[in-house]
Amino acid sequence: MTPKGFAFGLLLLALCVSYHVQLAQAVDACTVCTCSGTDVDCNAKGLSAVPSGIPATTVTLFLSSNPITSIPANAFATLTALESLRLYNNQITGLSANAFAGLSALTLLDLKGNQITTIPENAFTGLASLQQLWLYTNQITSISANAFAGLSALTQLWMYSNPLPNITANAFAGLTALNSMQLDRNQLTSIVANAFAGMPALTDLELQNNAITSISPSAFAGLTALTYLNMVQNHITGISANSFTGLSALNELYLSQNSITVISSNAFNGLTALSSLYLPSNQITSISANVFTNLPALSSLRLQSNSITSISSNAFTNLPALSSLRLKSNSITSISSNAFTNLPALSALDLSDNEITVIPVNAFTNLPGLTDLKLYANKITTIFANAFSGLSVLDSLDLSGNLITVIPANAIASLTALNFLYLNENQITNIPANAFASLTALTGLFLQQNQLASIDANAFAGLTALIDLDLREASITVMPVNAFTALTALTSLYLSLNQITTISANVFASLTALNYLDLSANQITSIEASAFTRLTALSDLYLNDNPFTTLPPGLFQGLPNGLYMSDSGDQSLKPNNFAVGGNTVAPPSTYGSVDEPFPCDTVCATCYDAGSSACCGVNCLTCTSSDPCTQCYEGYEMMSGFCLASAATNASIAAVASSASIASQASASSASAALAASAASAASGASAASAASAAATNVPQGSSDTSSGAIIGGVIGGVLALVLLVALIVVLRRRRSSKAASTSSVAKSRESNVANPTYETRKGNADLA
Repeated sequence: MTPKGFAFGLLLLALCVSYHVQLAQAVDACTVCTCSGTDVDCNAKGLSAVPSGIPATTVTLFLSSNPITSIPANAFATLTALESLRLYNNQITGLSANAFAGLSALTLLDLKGNQITTIPENAFTGLASLQQLWLYTNQITSISANAFAGLSALTQLWMYSNPLPNITANAFAGLTALNSMQLDRNQLTSIVANAFAGMPALTDLELQNNAITSISPSAFAGLTALTYLNMVQNHITGISANSFTGLSALNELYLSQNSITVISSNAFNGLTALSSLYLPSNQITSISANVFTNLPALSSLRLQSNSITSISSNAFTNLPALSSLRLKSNSITSISSNAFTNLPALSALDLSDNEITVIPVNAFTNLPGLTDLKLYANKITTIFANAFSGLSVLDSLDLSGNLITVIPANAIASLTALNFLYLNENQITNIPANAFASLTALTGLFLQQNQLASIDANAFAGLTALIDLDLREASITVMPVNAFTALTALTSLYLSLNQITTISANVFASLTALNYLDLSANQITSIEASAFTRLTALSDLYLNDNPFTTLPPGLFQGLPNGLYMSDSGDQSLKPNNFAVGGNTVAPPSTYGSVDEPFPCDTVCATCYDAGSSACCGVNCLTCTSSDPCTQCYEGYEMMSGFCLASAATNASIAAVASSASIASQASASSASAALAASAASAASGASAASAASAAATNVPQGSSDTSSGAIIGGVIGGVLALVLLVALIVVLRRRRSSKAASTSSVAKSRESNVANPTYETRKGNADLA
């Protein structure tokens, strides 16, 4: 490079540096930033330093997302009216002493998302009005003594997501107004004594997601106003006695997802206001007596997902306010007597997903307020009589997912207030008569996924309040006629995914309130025509995924017109190659298509559309209008648009006439004579016409008019005779049809491939036959 070129390059570099210095320290910041009233927005302007010339009246200043690396002393000294300062997402590595001097009105200081590594002493001097200080998502590893001195108005200090390894004693001294501190997601390993001294107003302390292994005695000394303490997801292995001394106002304590194996007696001593204690997902193996003593306000205790194998007698004594106790997902094998004594307020007890095999006598005595007992997903095989005695207000009992083979009738007999009973996913093989007779308040009974080889008559006797009965996938093959006797309040019955083959008449006869019936995915091949007769409240019926090939006409007759038979594209009633006359459009008593069949009106046996005026004629399977029919039931044949017994079509007109009344015989004889005369006349006319036609070829041309007249006359005579013949045949057939329709015994004797056919005679339809 020549000397001149080098000099020119230096000149350009100097100009560039000069430009950026001017940009950073403009005489008037508003030439670089956006100034609007008392707001100044310098976000993302490429500034490497705080610009000068910011108006003294500025109340809100945005300096975020710039490459600013440091804040010198007195950088904002002239901005005495400033209330909100946003410096987030810069590259600030340190804070100089007196960096914010002069900001006497500042209430919010946002320094999140920078590279700050330490908080020096007196870093926030002069911020007497500061209420919110956000330092989260930095690289802070240490806090000097008196770092927050002078922040007497500060109420919110957020320092989460830093690599801070420890807190020295009195690090936060002087923050007398602070009520919320977030130190979660740091790298704290321990809490030393007096770590939070000097914060008498603190109510919320977040310490979750750290690496704390132990809690020193007096670690929270002085926090007399603290109501919420979160220490979830740390590495705490044990809780010593008096670990939380001094927290007399604490209401919620979260210690879940640690590595706690042992809880010492009196560990929670002094927590007289504690109402919620969370200890799930630890490694606790046992609950000793007196662990939870002196907790008079405790209402919710969570111990699920630990490794507890046993519960000592009196483990939960002296907890007068306890209403909810969760012990699910442990390894408890048995329940000791007196394990849950003296818990007068307990309303919910969860022992599900354990290894319990036996429920002994009086296992839950002295729990007068218990309403919800969960024992599902254990290995229970035996439940002794009186196992649930004393649970006079129990509302819900869940015994699902166990190894129970017999309905524990004697054990549940005393549960007269029970609303919901879950016995699904067991190995129950039989429901005996009166198994639930004493449960007069029961509204929901769940027995799905059992191995019910049989259901005795009157199995559900006494359940006069039952609303929901679930028997899905329970291996049921037969339903006795009296199985559902007395279930007059039942509204939903689930019977899908069983092995039922036949639906007998009257099996649902007593279910007058039923509005939902699911019989899908069975092996049903036969449904009697009166199976649903009394289900006058039915609104949803599912028959899909069964192998039947025919349904009796009139099956849905008398049911509500709003009967719903499909759901989200999954047809509740699929035709499945109906055998009757090759019908694949819709089964009897429905109309529509294969994809979406609908039930006929209540007065119709079969129909072509909605409403009573859309009924098909008698013995008609499908029609496009009420007259004529397009397809008859098998055993019947279409004649002039009407369905008549097939035998009639094979009989001669004379045979029908001879079987009719004397009056009909006379009419038939007269008609036959007239028919013979008409035929003779027609033949004579035809012969004449033929002769005239033949002779026409030999007649001279002048005689053509005479010959044509003879031919035309003969043709006219033949046509008139033919019309008369057709008219007489129609009259005879109509009379025969009326005779066949009025003789019901003859019609009923005819065989049909329709299962259990019924041939309803609707008012106003008899004359159509």
